[in-house]
Amino acid sequence: MSGTNWKQTAKAAVIGLVVATASTVFAMDAAQAQASRCDAKKSSMSKTLTPKVYKVIEEVQILFEADQITQAKAMLDGIRNRNELAPYDQTVIQQYYAQIYVERDDYLKAADALAIVIRLGECILPPEQINETVFNIGQLYIGAQQYRKGMNYLEDWFRKNPDPSASALAFMAQANLGIEPPDYPEALRWMGRAIDKSIAVGEEPRESWYSTLVALYIETEQMAKALPVLELLVDKHPKRTYWMQLSYVYGELNREADQFSTLESAYHQGLLTESQELVYLAQLYMANSIPDRAGDIMEQGIKAGSIDKKPNNVRFLADALYTAKELDRAITWYEEAGKIADTAQTFFMLGQIYMQQENWKKAVIAFENTLSKDRQAAKEKKFRDIGTAHYNLGIALYSDGKVRAAKKSFTTAKGYSNMRKGANQWLARIAAET
Repeated sequence: MSGTNWKQTAKAAVIGLVVATASTVFAMDAAQAQASRCDAKKSSMSKTLTPKVYKVIEEVQILFEADQITQAKAMLDGIRNRNELAPYDQTVIQQYYAQIYVERDDYLKAADALAIVIRLGECILPPEQINETVFNIGQLYIGAQQYRKGMNYLEDWFRKNPDPSASALAFMAQANLGIEPPDYPEALRWMGRAIDKSIAVGEEPRESWYSTLVALYIETEQMAKALPVLELLVDKHPKRTYWMQLSYVYGELNREADQFSTLESAYHQGLLTESQELVYLAQLYMANSIPDRAGDIMEQGIKAGSIDKKPNNVRFLADALYTAKELDRAITWYEEAGKIADTAQTFFMLGQIYMQQENWKKAVIAFENTLSKDRQAAKEKKFRDIGTAHYNLGIALYSDGKVRAAKKSFTTAKGYSNMRKGANQWLARIAAET
């Protein structure tokens, strides 16, 4: 919570209490309720400062205006414990102490000072000022992270104020988020009321209220309710956060096409900046059978450093280019992937491409790397194309004129059920030729 806002709130409360005049008009029921709590003696208490205190307060005010807070506090310290102080003197002194503590960002002491104002000034200060001070105490305790204590004051204030402002309602929502554990349903209820009240009085609800409402809907898994609010935010405040949340909500609602188009729009606006976001968009392009765009995004991101150059990302880039039949570009990135992590799958894909290009010597090297005993046994027990690798190696060796070595590879390949038929055909062909 902003310290500046707390200071403004506390200053406003102090000024309102100090400059109150007898000409202020108050509701009769509030005045009667206050009078019922004060006996005749208290009700006759003076509502003006004694001359000595008045003189000190004048000097304190001048020091405040000169931003000499330490000197102002020293003057107050000099009179606060005098026996001759009247209740109204003490009330005003505590108001200034509250302002000093707010200036020092000590919200707990400021709230405690205003609580003393309530106790001393209940039968001196006008009901509306007491009422306002109760709300300010609640705010200050919450600013000091004394959430439960602050909410007690706020709840008391709301009971006496049946038509609160939108800002007051929104503040109560924030208070419910501050407690441990946070009360998300209550926070959601208060924030919804704040937005409804703002609209009802013809005001535009604050952006932060809408964003909090969205966060609460998502937290409570109410995606369908979050959606229209996010669509409004994206329209009025097209920030990266809202685009990403909108994409997430579309995904949760199984609206994949809308999720894809949302991320795509965010990308074209330059709003996707995180590596995982760019990779996810590329994956969506692949899922929508647009591998060339997936490859372009990955390649641009890796070269620019906006996508992490991890083995999986480089492999995904190479796979995308291979699927898009951009074979030369795919080779470059498969080779790069091999430098980062020389996995069997990477060399297997390189071998496949070299076979398509009829570059038999490089294909032989790639498949031999694929089948390296150390790599295969120690690193990639999950590699499932071993039989195919032996079979393809046989074809590459045969095509490169190395028939004897090819025969050995085909013999190994026929030991795998999925390659048996093809391997036997090649072995029969080699036998017929020799």
